[in-house]
This record gives sequence, structure tokens and C-alpha cells, in this order.
Amino acid sequence: IDTAPPDTTITAGPDDLTNSNDPSFSFSSSETGSSFTCQLDSGPAAPCATPQSYTNLADGPHTFTVFATDAAGNADASPATDAWVVDTSGPDTTINSGPSGLTSDNTPAFTFSSETNATFACHLDDGDWAACASPLEYGVLADGPHTFSVSASDAAGNTGPAAERAFTIDSAMPGVTIDTHPPALTNNNDATFSFSGEAGATLACKLDSETFVACASPVSTTDLSDGAHTFTVRATDSAGNSAEAAYTWTID
Repeated sequence: IDTAPPDTTITAGPDDLTNSNDPSFSFSSSETGSSFTCQLDSGPAAPCATPQSYTNLADGPHTFTVFATDAAGNADASPATDAWVVDTSGPDTTINSGPSGLTSDNTPAFTFSSETNATFACHLDDGDWAACASPLEYGVLADGPHTFSVSASDAAGNTGPAAERAFTIDSAMPGVTIDTHPPALTNNNDATFSFSGEAGATLACKLDSETFVACASPVSTTDLSDGAHTFTVRATDSAGNSAEAAYTWTID
């Protein structure tokens, strides 16, 4: 007479979180000659043998259940179970801040984010991918076009598509010159200045301690008081770099 049910043990199965949707389970019974019954999630229970494999499971949580029945027909009333999560989708990455388009900043910094517990890899231009963390700041970069790329990998080992940010560095000061001006000492209290800056730059002028205002060459002033005066012209390029040229003369 045998009225004692066997004990069932799952000896191998997937990790609790995995990017494989083709799991395989190995299991055993405490009694030689036992048969097994398996069930996946809420599907039907069916006879099975170790190892038991499944294919093409959907992403999400799953539960595998198996129990042994001995040769006398006693079934394990406490089946062995294994719960795990399938995740085959790579995480998206968002670049939250950093230069884009034209910039004068040649030490750019980027912040980026993805799902919780994700790790990141970054590369700049044609450089190698390397582990990185947000925020990421680069040293002095050469003027010209650059591309920053970052991708995230989740806890299941999936790597998602890279996010990219293209930018062009222009850290050079624009050229600006005063081309014509009055003599250094003059008895004329009217003055005319002509000046020029690099193509595309915006120009602003001021006299002495006045505020800069937009201007175009030439600029004339009249009825200035005797004494020293300074005319200044500032050029600002489309990247935000600015440079100034100044000329001082004396009216007597």
C-alpha cells in the first residue's frame, strides 16, 4: 500500500526577469517512476516530461506549474511553481538637454533619461560606445559639426534605439574693424565712422558710455563736446560670439 504523494521540484528555469521568450524548465520527483503534469499560466494542465520548453511567449508575467504523480496514483497536492517576467522590448532614451544646432559652447553637457534602473552607453561622432551617466560633459571640442548619441539598456538586457543630437560648434570670435574714423586730434565736432564685421554678424554701436544700439555702417555724430570720445562697434555672430572694436579721439 502507497498512500504518500511524491514531492515535485523545479531544478532549472528562466531568471526572474529575462529577455528570452523561449523558456525551458527541468524538474524532478522524489519518487522514481513518477509522471508529470504541467501548466503554463491559466492554460490547460497536460502530461509533460522534463525538460519542458515553451516558445514565443508574450512579454509580461508568467507562471509555470508542475506536479508529479507516483506509480500508485498519488498526486503531489502542492505543485512546484516558478514565476518570472518576459521583457523583450528595448527602452527608449530621451535627451533632455544639451546643445542643438549652432552653439558657441565648446564644452557641451548633456542630460538624458530612460526607464527606471536603465544603464546608458554614449558616443560622440565616430568614437566608440562607452558606459556613461547623466549628466555627461565633454572637454573642449573642436569647432565644426558633431553628433552625440546615447542608448539605454534595461534590467532584462535589452538595448533600445539610440537618441541623437546634432550640433555645430563655432567658438571663434567674429571679425570686426573700424575702417574709417576722424583724426586722433581734431577741431571738428562732427564725426563719421565706417566699419565692417564678418558675414552674417549683427552690429551694434555706442558712443562713450551710452548703451549699445543696432547700427549699420556708416554712423555719423554731430555737435560733440570738446574732449576725448570713444566710438565702439560690436559684432555678434549667429552662434552668439561677440567681439568689439573701439576708437578714441579728442576734439579741441
